[in-house]
Amino acid sequence: MFDDTSIEILGNNPLNSTIKRIDGDLQETPGQKELIIEIENYKFTISKILYIDYLDPLIDLSTYLKANGIIYKVLKVKNFSDYMEVYLYELKRQVV
Repeated sequence: MFDDTSIEILGNNPLNSTIKRIDGDLQETPGQKELIIEIENYKFTISKILYIDYLDPLIDLSTYLKANGIIYKVLKVKNFSDYMEVYLYELKRQVV
């Protein structure tokens, strides 16, 4: 259903080693307008949206993902009947 990008699920810490590898479609945010999510008093601009063609219980709001060598924090998850939309924020400080 989607173009495959290899995604590493890191769990609740960006320093974790890979818990699981999945394939998904990592896309730029649609349109010209930035997508912004506000959490408490902070505003985060969504960097990418990940589409996964099944529901993965390891991905929630405490999860970090790594794709193409870049680490992202999950900021929003939308579950549908047979796929997930995962809104990602690229960490400004990439951990090594």
